[in-house]
Amino acid sequence: MCKGQEISITGASGALRTGKIVEQLEDQVKVHYQGFPDACDEWVSLSSDRIKSEVNGVEQICKTQHQIKICLRDLAGKEQHLQMWAGNEVMALKEEVSRLWKIPSSFQRLLVGETTLENMQALSGYIDLCLNDHSDSAEVLLVMVLVCVDSVNAALMKLQDNHCSEKEALEILSNLGTLEKRAGSDVVKTVAVLVEDRRPSIRQAAIKTIVKIARRGDTDAISALSEALKEPSKRDAMVTSLKLIAEVGDEDAIFLMISYLQSHSERELGGQAETVVEFNSEESYRHRRDQKIIQALQDAGYDLERLEDYTFTASLLSHKSGGMIPGSILPQCVTSCSNYQMTSLARLQLHKEIFWQSEWSIGKPALDPRLQNTEWYRLFRHQHVTLCLSFLTENNVEICLAVLDVLGHVAGKGNQVAIAAVASCLEDDSDDVQWKAVEQLALVIAAGDHYSIMHAEKRLIHEDRRVRWAAQEALGQFIEKST
Repeated sequence: MCKGQEISITGASGALRTGKIVEQLEDQVKVHYQGFPDACDEWVSLSSDRIKSEVNGVEQICKTQHQIKICLRDLAGKEQHLQMWAGNEVMALKEEVSRLWKIPSSFQRLLVGETTLENMQALSGYIDLCLNDHSDSAEVLLVMVLVCVDSVNAALMKLQDNHCSEKEALEILSNLGTLEKRAGSDVVKTVAVLVEDRRPSIRQAAIKTIVKIARRGDTDAISALSEALKEPSKRDAMVTSLKLIAEVGDEDAIFLMISYLQSHSERELGGQAETVVEFNSEESYRHRRDQKIIQALQDAGYDLERLEDYTFTASLLSHKSGGMIPGSILPQCVTSCSNYQMTSLARLQLHKEIFWQSEWSIGKPALDPRLQNTEWYRLFRHQHVTLCLSFLTENNVEICLAVLDVLGHVAGKGNQVAIAAVASCLEDDSDDVQWKAVEQLALVIAAGDHYSIMHAEKRLIHEDRRVRWAAQEALGQFIEKST
């Protein structure tokens, strides 16, 4: 192919046209289209499949099989340079990217300019989109390498599908693991759930993957796991995952766990121990129950933004005058609560009697379904009813216990920050939290850790008897060995 030669070429409109080569460089030619002004002349790569020639009336592709230079670049500006045959398919390039940057082919999105590269297309078809200036004789294909969010999300959905086979799950986990810190918080959270999977192979694969994708300093991933501690069904899996991350000394993970304990220790109940809500009719209870309960709790001093942190004992009481609920029915429907406080409720019972009682928190129904029974419904419908809410416990206690489980594990590795955090919970007002701290600190002390012993001994002279007792319990094995 030389200057002055007439060729058949596919024009910009897609139509096959006759053109003449008016200038030529090593790998490019300038084509003038017959019947068009010079302004329509364009430079075309010799490797382009748009250039054709007619030999004895048979169309023939004139494409030189040569290597092209490729520059791979990610969003952070990191680059890799390589050479490949122009006739290679894009899938071959993706395999090279997978080798160089550990991004699975299925998760890649390759761009030249704004054009996405298609797996089965030849690289030569994209050269015209990205050429260096004409003074440089070498063609360089600039390819932007991205992680395809849609592909990752599809993999996550497959992983959460109950019909996902063990083989498919293991392959997806392996691919997700190669993303390392490129994985988002959704990936971390999904994989974390699988560390408690019933299948041993999935559990092991999930543990390996979580350590790879939620490495030290990955605050988004750690925050996602910590937030999931609030979900009881996922709590055990999150604890295991956080242990894996925090045990390597990840300060972000440790301090985030400590922040949960601090917010718990700094809590203030703020409201009265018992709140009374009056209902004049069954209709009022049915249609205005939630509105009246929230208003009553607010009037009692509770912060509306924190209502979900508390659990109450809800007791429905009816007037004793008039036909009361038969004794044969009442014992079956009253639920006893060991922590129930009988202060203002006891006074209310001088005039009223409990006909339903259960634990309750915001978002849960306050009436037992058995009240739809015809006899119950008739009695409830014609009586003035009082709802008494007695503060029972804080829901975040369970989260604190999970956090102490994580910090206790890290403390056992000798982390002094974690040891101090666990020891501070010896002073917590919650018996459950305090006992968990005793349990975790005792394990560290039993291993002979002097820093943990020092923290416990400091609390042997605490003014609060509960704290002194907790310190003695934690030091129990150590004291026995020392005497």
